[in-house]
Amino acid sequence: MKRALATLPLATLSGCAAGALFALIAAALSFGPLEDARHPLGLFALAPLPAIAGAWLDWARLWRPSGRTRFWSAALLALTFAASVETFVLSGSALWAAAIPLGALAVVSTGAALLTRAPALFGLRLVHGRVRRDEEERVILESEGGALSLDRRDPELGAQQTVDVSIGAPLATLARVVPEVGDGCPFRTERRARASALVAVAPDVAGLRLTLRRRASAWAAFLLLLAVGASALTAAAAHRPTVDSPSEDRSVDA
Repeated sequence: MKRALATLPLATLSGCAAGALFALIAAALSFGPLEDARHPLGLFALAPLPAIAGAWLDWARLWRPSGRTRFWSAALLALTFAASVETFVLSGSALWAAAIPLGALAVVSTGAALLTRAPALFGLRLVHGRVRRDEEERVILESEGGALSLDRRDPELGAQQTVDVSIGAPLATLARVVPEVGDGCPFRTERRARASALVAVAPDVAGLRLTLRRRASAWAAFLLLLAVGASALTAAAAHRPTVDSPSEDRSVDA
């Protein structure tokens, strides 16, 4: 029973329920203390936030992304919300609230294009070969440039492993490569290296590029949703109803 409940998006459901309750309270207040408020939709704009926070928590708990993915996604959420609040307080344009996710989208798009074509600009190398050994703490990849040691505890080879790392399986990696000094054996001439930052792994080079494109597309969709959501939240919170004033010009019957 507990295992079945653990796989459900409980945080999302709780956030939706909390948001709906908050919206009902805001609706009740709109007929009372907030009837003549300057921005009557200000509280309603906050109603979706619990559901958004719950969806992020469920995604981080069930999908189990890497630590850097969780950090940057949470940071972008918090910064976008802060920019939306600042834009509302300063009565700025709703498009300014989307400046952070749109700027991050430009960075992601440019970085993804450069990463697939010129990884050396980021200090990364594309290494492909076959798995020589699969140990408890590392995977040894045999390539034309020598042996490359991959950390088995990395999310790419641990919680998020989607590739075959059995002995003899083909493997392509994109990582920062650090040369290692041998053990001093005079008969060992093989070059050794260690992957200090593993970006992605795949069975082959084409699969590696496809993996990078999919991740860039996922980030682009996330950032676009943030931009649209921030603009909509700020526009709704800053909405002011127009009050029709009676015309001063009146016709006089002759």
